[in-house]
Amino acid sequence: IVGPLKHLGDHHKKILVIVNDPNSVYLNETDFILLTSILNACKLTIADIALVNIGNQETSLHQILESLPSKIIMCFDVESSELKIKLPNTPYKVNELGESVLFFSKALSTMQGTGVEAKQEKGTLWILLKKLFAL
Repeated sequence: IVGPLKHLGDHHKKILVIVNDPNSVYLNETDFILLTSILNACKLTIADIALVNIGNQETSLHQILESLPSKIIMCFDVESSELKIKLPNTPYKVNELGESVLFFSKALSTMQGTGVEAKQEKGTLWILLKKLFAL
């Protein structure tokens, strides 16, 4: 990493959200609004998480966790190879990683709108989040 890792949020609850949005500092507005509503549904706010965009900074999961040790790691539109880890990219499958749990999700953009596929993606993600956060 050149310079400190850029992230948004205060990381109060040790939740890491990793996105891949090369055209934004952190995340484009539409996806950010959706992410905020997903967090709200989990009774969380941006203050509870650290949002890291790997689309515009070269890093690895190991480096991210060194500065932001996290219990739950959510990856949206990110491949394990981009994080330099050897884990299957199976969407919505929880992987244990030492003290942490990590899962890969499709891009937030695939959950936008009212189409059948968007609703399915959101539904699948929601089932997983309900388990993770005991909602």
